[in-house]
Amino acid sequence: NDTDQIKLLREHARQAYINQEWELAEKKYLALSRSEPRRAENWFKLGNIYVNTARPEHAVSSYRQAIIIKPEHGRARHNLGMVHMRLGIYQLIHARQFLGDDEKQQTLKELLEELQSELQD
Repeated sequence: NDTDQIKLLREHARQAYINQEWELAEKKYLALSRSEPRRAENWFKLGNIYVNTARPEHAVSSYRQAIIIKPEHGRARHNLGMVHMRLGIYQLIHARQFLGDDEKQQTLKELLEELQSELQD
């Protein structure tokens, strides 16, 4: 029975995820995403797995898919935002080596002002 097989696959995926067996969890959740492509939680878990295995671009894609399926998925939106922030900070840090001192200070000042403004809204 397909339903029983999917339930069993879900349980195996869940156990691998809980045990932080990321390679196995990824395989199981990828299989689930093929069997249940409209189940947002599968994509969300894949996003988390990709974050934990240092593959942020894959995480972004997975979180976006979860949000497309379930726009009110707050945890996927939060995690997507966090990944974007980390990627942005990484790029800013590395960009500084190519910018002059005045540009560095102005860029950081503008970023901080923008973040402060967003947090107050």
